[in-house]
Amino acid sequence: MTKTYQIKINQGKDSKIVEIPQAGPKGQAVTVKAVEGARYQLVDPQTGFGPENIRTSRQGKDLKVSFEGSQTTDLVVENYYAVTPVGFNGLIGEAESGRFYEYIPESAAGMASVPMLADSGQVVGMALGGAEVTPTGAAVGVLAAGLFSPWLLGAGVLAAAAGGSGSGSG
Repeated sequence: MTKTYQIKINQGKDSKIVEIPQAGPKGQAVTVKAVEGARYQLVDPQTGFGPENIRTSRQGKDLKVSFEGSQTTDLVVENYYAVTPVGFNGLIGEAESGRFYEYIPESAAGMASVPMLADSGQVVGMALGGAEVTPTGAAVGVLAAGLFSPWLLGAGVLAAAAGGSGSGSG
């Protein structure tokens, strides 16, 4: 028996839910069309929360997602990279705390985040975490990610360390 997940496409006041059975060895991935300004909330219906770990890859303009235990692509968000603002991570999940978070790389490689996936088909492990986001609307999410992103915080610390190496005199 294959496990079923859901994707909730949040577009402000409107949302659409699509069932995603794991593709399995003979199954085919579910394809949804990307929507400008949307967030894509992944849901495990058994828990009501986002799956803790997923795997993602980029193939052309498409975002591909595989769920835990799957050996193939379960979900394709068609034209994700064509309609999603540059640097915006629209792939989110709800944690047990009731708050929403982006899926971020399990490794520290910042270039492997969803917005920066290379068009190579290389699969990258993602975990639910990072900055808290709102479940709807791209503009608010980009602003929140820009203000609270741990990647930017790390870059700021490095810049401060590099700039603060001079000595002052009185």
